[in-house]
Amino acid sequence: MPHLQKLYEQYSDQGFRMVAINVIPQQDAMVPDWAKRGGYTFPILVGADTGQVASTYQITGTPVTFLLDPEGKILKRIDGFMPGQEKQIEQQIQAALKANAGSPAPAKS
Repeated sequence: MPHLQKLYEQYSDQGFRMVAINVIPQQDAMVPDWAKRGGYTFPILVGADTGQVASTYQITGTPVTFLLDPEGKILKRIDGFMPGQEKQIEQQIQAALKANAGSPAPAKS
């Protein structure tokens, strides 16, 4: 998550938005403290219907990262995380931002 926070900070002024979804209901109550300790400023959703999320997005393990376009279309899915992979994620974010440079940026929440 720290690598995603850095990317969020670096690209949010260019229209990059990020949201995390906790899919382990037993951890929902821990998320606010965990986010504060980690310095995570992107939204983290809790209380999701984990079965529906897993089914809709075919999630069988975590973490899973999706890069979406402004309309919500999945551009890239990344299952798991290996150190150094943040560089690939950053390149994909840059490419997506460049491709959507002519589109209005969604409102920052």
